[in-house]
Amino acid sequence: RYTGKQFGEITNLYDGAGGSAGRKKMYEAVEKLFYTQPVGTYSTRDGFYEVNESSRRSILHQYAMSACAYNDRIERGIPEESARRLLSAGYRQNFCLSGTVRSICHMLDQRTLADSQIECQTAAWMALEELKLWEPTLFGWYDKTKAGRNNLAL
Repeated sequence: RYTGKQFGEITNLYDGAGGSAGRKKMYEAVEKLFYTQPVGTYSTRDGFYEVNESSRRSILHQYAMSACAYNDRIERGIPEESARRLLSAGYRQNFCLSGTVRSICHMLDQRTLADSQIECQTAAWMALEELKLWEPTLFGWYDKTKAGRNNLAL
């Protein structure tokens, strides 16, 4: 479960992140709380872009800084719902999905595509894995024949 206390743990690691081993541990903690893209080339509606190791490290650092800013506000007594504004938009959350089979399949049609935002892709693929547990016949078929293929609707 994701809670505000985990952002405080990143702050503690950031404050003590001396040397490459300390930074590695901090970045591992950041990756557990924020959606991050691995090094690679990604497609969008407008073309392609590259995530290299340098830009990835920069993104992880920005996430760590936002976690530190959030934790600083919490320690000053600012409520979580106000302090949360300082967090980068890519932090992981628990969510609930409801809808008809058709509407859920439509959401999966749109969000399992390679040009969908990484956090939307991750949520959609996680939802599909859970749906296959609940309805293995239908969603097993969906996974094999439609997921990630841009075939809209059933």
